[in-house]
Amino acid sequence: MTTPAEPPGGRAPDSAPVPARQGAVPRDARWTWWRRGFYDLSRFWLRVTARTFYRYRSWGSEHVPTTGPALIVANHQSHFDPPSIASALFQRRIDFVGRVSLFDVPLLSPIISAYNTIPIRENSSDTAAIKQVLNRLSLGHVVLIFPEGSRSRDGSMIPFKRGISLLIRRAKCPLIPLALEGTFDAWPRSMHRPKRIGCAISVRILPPADDLVTLPPDEMLDALARRIDDARLELRAEIRAGTGGRWPKPGPGDTRSFPPGDPPTTG
Repeated sequence: MTTPAEPPGGRAPDSAPVPARQGAVPRDARWTWWRRGFYDLSRFWLRVTARTFYRYRSWGSEHVPTTGPALIVANHQSHFDPPSIASALFQRRIDFVGRVSLFDVPLLSPIISAYNTIPIRENSSDTAAIKQVLNRLSLGHVVLIFPEGSRSRDGSMIPFKRGISLLIRRAKCPLIPLALEGTFDAWPRSMHRPKRIGCAISVRILPPADDLVTLPPDEMLDALARRIDDARLELRAEIRAGTGGRWPKPGPGDTRSFPPGDPPTTG
């Protein structure tokens, strides 16, 4: 999963609102009865599986509004991230954002389509995807994005894409930071399937970061990335204490990704 780059010609005006709802809900944005059933059943099954095999724990679901739009912004470690985040939020269903290439995989395409996933082109400006995200928010949906743009290679966080500032400013809805830890150990980017069973996965949903939205774009992304990284490191320490030091394994993920004075944003 990824997030859009800044569109050609620079950032759109910050005052641009979320498009108002007009007419019927687009067919690919509807939470139809079968989508709701598939999502709820698979979320329950995934949570049970994660708690059984990966000591899954989550906190902070009360920070997500029970109705209306919300934009969840999370760090990205693994293919396990979307189900781990969905399992942490039982009162709402989430619209995901995924690489357009995933829709070309025969078995995967119908599954991610059932999850109301928005396709986006990686490493390019995708104004159509931005519009789709804003449209979903205007319909009162909860949308999850990964502003790093790709999975971590070593468990640490990588710089946010600048285009996320455009999306946040136009969203005009609660901005919910989310930190997760342990999914890199469970399914690192270098592996085609889950590598280990027995490690621990934790998710913490943080209070809304609406106080950051009024900051200049780069400063906003800097503060948002640091807030998520701080929570990630706290989760990492808690997992290590709870597993007697067995997990997570020592590595780059132990280090603060954005030391003071080191801007995390990138173009």
